[in-house]
Amino acid sequence: MSLESGPGIHKATFDTNEYVYLQPVHYDPIHDFAFFRYDPAALKHTQPKAIRLFPDGARPGVPFQLIGNAAGEKMTVCAGTLSQVNRNPPILTDGYDVNTFYCQASTTSTGGVSGSPLLDIGGNAIALSAAVSREWCIRSEYVRRGERTPRGTIQTAFLFESYQEAQRLGLPEQEIEESRLANPKSEGMIVVDKVLHKGPADGALEVGDIVIDMDGKPICDFVGLESVLDASVGCTVEFVVWRKGKLVPVTVCVQDMYDATPTRLLHFALATLHDMSLSLALSHSSVLTGVFIAGSTTMFLAHLNGTPTPNLTALLDAFRSAPGGQHVVMKVANYQNTLDYVVATTSLAENMGPVRLFTWSMESGFWSVEDVEMRCKEAGSNASEAALLLPTADVIPRALSSAHANLHSVWRSIVRITSAACLPADNCSGGAASDTGFVLDRLAGIVVCSASAFHGSAANVLITIRNTLQVSATVVYVHPLYPLILLKYDPSDLGPAADALVSDLPVDTKYWCGESRLTVGQEITVLGTNPFMQPQVFYSRIVDRYLYEGDKSCKEHDATTSSGAICNSDGHVLGLWIQLPLCYKDHHPKVFTGVDLVHISKLAERMRSSSEYPDIVRTLNARLSRISLAEARGYGLSDKWVARILAVADCESSVFLVKQLDIPGAVEAPGVEVGDIILSVGNNLVRRIDDVAISGQEIAVAVSTTHPCETNTRRYLYWAGLFIQEPYVSAYRSSASIPSTAFTSFYKCGSPGENVAVSSGGFITELNNEAVETIDDLIRIIRTLTPLQPTGLGRRVTTVPGCDVKLKLVDIRGQVFVRKFRTDDHYMPGWHMKRGGGIDAKWVLESF
Repeated sequence: MSLESGPGIHKATFDTNEYVYLQPVHYDPIHDFAFFRYDPAALKHTQPKAIRLFPDGARPGVPFQLIGNAAGEKMTVCAGTLSQVNRNPPILTDGYDVNTFYCQASTTSTGGVSGSPLLDIGGNAIALSAAVSREWCIRSEYVRRGERTPRGTIQTAFLFESYQEAQRLGLPEQEIEESRLANPKSEGMIVVDKVLHKGPADGALEVGDIVIDMDGKPICDFVGLESVLDASVGCTVEFVVWRKGKLVPVTVCVQDMYDATPTRLLHFALATLHDMSLSLALSHSSVLTGVFIAGSTTMFLAHLNGTPTPNLTALLDAFRSAPGGQHVVMKVANYQNTLDYVVATTSLAENMGPVRLFTWSMESGFWSVEDVEMRCKEAGSNASEAALLLPTADVIPRALSSAHANLHSVWRSIVRITSAACLPADNCSGGAASDTGFVLDRLAGIVVCSASAFHGSAANVLITIRNTLQVSATVVYVHPLYPLILLKYDPSDLGPAADALVSDLPVDTKYWCGESRLTVGQEITVLGTNPFMQPQVFYSRIVDRYLYEGDKSCKEHDATTSSGAICNSDGHVLGLWIQLPLCYKDHHPKVFTGVDLVHISKLAERMRSSSEYPDIVRTLNARLSRISLAEARGYGLSDKWVARILAVADCESSVFLVKQLDIPGAVEAPGVEVGDIILSVGNNLVRRIDDVAISGQEIAVAVSTTHPCETNTRRYLYWAGLFIQEPYVSAYRSSASIPSTAFTSFYKCGSPGENVAVSSGGFITELNNEAVETIDDLIRIIRTLTPLQPTGLGRRVTTVPGCDVKLKLVDIRGQVFVRKFRTDDHYMPGWHMKRGGGIDAKWVLESF
């Protein structure tokens, strides 16, 4: 059926385009099919006809018609002919089936026909596309009677081998003849292909064993094999196998296959975890234990903070005792090599959204949802206690012992920043990064670092101090012009030992206030760190100053260290040496540049004096590009201005061109335009705008500056599988207009929002014909919706929780879309996470 067995709402659409909602009745734990039930009374205009299941009609050479949705087209009919009915299951990349026969056929079908019936000339279903040929018919009898379908397993995979292949495995001719007499239609034998370690058959069956009979019944196909196992759940089965030249009797206890099927899912942030499944264990030849990390395909969690996690129950217990906001240590193993463990760390923070546990009910077929509280300790308590144990005397690192003495003060202000995405927001859908940070104010807990460590405003950020302690931090400000972010941590987390742990960055006051700046040819000392947070010092000189244009065309520099502080010979900091984001070059995976201190000084001073958001940067709302005077002549720059520029002592023979407006429509006239050349402000060349060249003519105008869009996202809305937020910087810059501030930045796969979201993100302008201008408008309208309550979830489904809505969106190019869908208020209830305007504000989670 190509349907996932996880939480979801299913519906069936008939040929008349009328649809009904379905109740899951049976998900087979290992085979690729499922059964659903619908309420016939829900159909008002359709009179469907039942299709008879006729698996015995599946024979080689039988022609059929396959009716499905080939290539996504509804009700396509493809002809074919069965060529094989006893094929071993295929090896698939997205599933693993064992212990059943598949049919093989030649047909013109394409993707989209999975689960479609193969109809013979009498209109009978002889098989299902990409599914087993007989198992689904056997299971249907239990479904019709409303009984639970028994499924037994011994955690073993079998293969069907022809008699000739069985003979090559050592089976004598006499046994083959007896098998042929007992099963005249059979063409081979069942052979053990895989036995899971610590499973019921471990130590009893061996790979290569040929199954002769089970409980005295001759076995020659998968139908007979699974019939015995399904009838013996909780009991033992007597096998007789041919092994190493003789008949060997073995006894195996049959396990209930549903006990080896995940029935609970734990979801938080970007992760979903569940117990190991039989299909995964067989696929990777792994032990049926551990917690699988969904989406990683081959990873499972074995230990948390030193506690074994053989199942989800143990993991939940370990999570509940984990310190909130601090690191927890995970030992993760790879299915492809269960001995190859990888140790990783994460933390449980308030900015990762709700934590939910989904539990499957076998009786109803649906999953229940409950919120889980997992954080029980206050963040920072461990760090404060550990800080008291550190020596208060300064220990000078060996790498700094021969350098200038004041470099030790610089070193005490350097910290390590680790950032990981918690939510798919701000165009950050996952990943983690680390970089060097610099403490600007230890009393206020203000830190600056490169934007290369930015993974969204709600990222989980940890600051490592003295390579010994870690405290959580919050993204306070993302600079709209330069690749810098400002962070804030709570100094009280370090306790009374804070003064001995860190120092303020010892800046040169002239460079801090902007009176002096880094100049070409200036000799500098750069103090940085290696990946192990050990100091590295190198000496160089400034070779160039260039305009940072904020795109992927970053200027390249050879780098032997991470981000660091640019110092003079006296050990005072003149600027920052930072890693540039968005530079993807194979030969230069990391690109660095120097930044003047003046770009962060006013922001830091505002954060020291006020707890409000430091939104004080003003811009021309333009993205500039540096061009030569020769190029400027082509734009109409006069010889008078060329001579005036060349007359400047430190002339660089270049000017600045407005190549793009930062946010279209953000500034009303008068303002700069694309193609303008910035010449001077009064008599000061290329510092602020006064005279500009427009259409080849020099004119003097007064232009307005503007606040750039707020760079910090302070609220996230999750609804119907859509992640909605206020537009982030790149969304503003890329959009033709901003029709609303409710921007769909991401969607959850398999959710109603998957069919709603536009590829590049969209602005929601209407919900059910009501205008939407802000997220508050959207929340207000959503709260007025009255979702239908589920009825008959036990036996028959007539309605599912949710409501039909119509959404109007505008993408970043200005194209308008109208989408209609049904919300899923059972599995995907909405929530709202917001943060106040102050720099000390915390994230608060609200449910609808």
